[in-house]
Amino acid sequence: MSTIEIISCDPGRYISFCRDIYRDDPFFRDSGLTNVLRMIFYGREPCFRQAEITPVMVGRNGKILAACLLITDQSQPDMLQFSYFEAREDCQPAVDLLMAVAVNLCKKKGMPRIVIGLDSMVGVLVDRFDCMPCYGSRYNPAYYPEYLGKYGAREYLLASYLLELHRDILAREQKILKRLGKRFTCRTASWRHLGREAAIYTYLKNRCFTGQPFFTTGSTEVNHRMLSSYHTLMSGHNLLILERGGAPAGYLLWFPDYNQLLTPGDVMDQDTCRRYRMRGHEIDKLTISEIGVLPEYQGSGAILVLFDYFLQLTGGSYDWCETGWILNENIKSKGFGIRWADSEYKHYKIFEIEV
Repeated sequence: MSTIEIISCDPGRYISFCRDIYRDDPFFRDSGLTNVLRMIFYGREPCFRQAEITPVMVGRNGKILAACLLITDQSQPDMLQFSYFEAREDCQPAVDLLMAVAVNLCKKKGMPRIVIGLDSMVGVLVDRFDCMPCYGSRYNPAYYPEYLGKYGAREYLLASYLLELHRDILAREQKILKRLGKRFTCRTASWRHLGREAAIYTYLKNRCFTGQPFFTTGSTEVNHRMLSSYHTLMSGHNLLILERGGAPAGYLLWFPDYNQLLTPGDVMDQDTCRRYRMRGHEIDKLTISEIGVLPEYQGSGAILVLFDYFLQLTGGSYDWCETGWILNENIKSKGFGIRWADSEYKHYKIFEIEV
């Protein structure tokens, strides 16, 4: 049998290989993978300008078996990110070669660790491979956790929650909501003043999540570009701002599950936007992508006001809400899901390897 070796990386072949992994998978929906890789290889997005990206492909006889991007980000100089990993089944030696390349690069740069799972869709899915992923959540073949779990990594567990929206979720909270309503108010973002709203969103996100594992502060420029890119699929009512005395106090970002408009083999594009305008009413699930309250208001019940406003805006239009991932160690955020969901829904892992 011929030797597994590093293959010269061509962006087009890399993207085609990643798509080929899911060619016959009935559950995968390409709402992000292809477009993000195109931006990385061909685009000039500001979020990639501060990163050094090394694509690596390995294979046998010219056939690609595994690939990843090794990313060094100036905002996280103590780690090498092992990202956008894809591999064929029964190819552990190919994955081992990828990891050897990553370890060598990590040592060369004097970095103490390799982190796997910090892609645009965070985490490596470790269960529920038999259902379609919600928009913005990670999906991968069932054999990936075994591939990546053999390197003695520290494993961070993340969970999402599934809530039934037709239940009167906040029925028991009406008394406290009436009291909190005197201190906090909510509004939708104004797309006419997107620059201002992007600055508020950036301020809130940075303050709410600084100190969380793997979080890096973002810039208004990057977030403005991100929000602008969604102009055909979202509006101000998808970004909710919590205020106290007119000052920002928290936020919630949500999306319909656009994946329900895609079929296997589709790539999210302008046709998806047209389908959303014509068939958006057919989507029965939404996702809370991000939700946060400033540290000084955590534990005050302010998040109830934000969640209640969200339910008022979306009530009756959707049956289900799937939350984004929550770190297992984040007890406060887990309490949000535990309180209103029946149980944890999907699980993901981030792998951290000391070098």
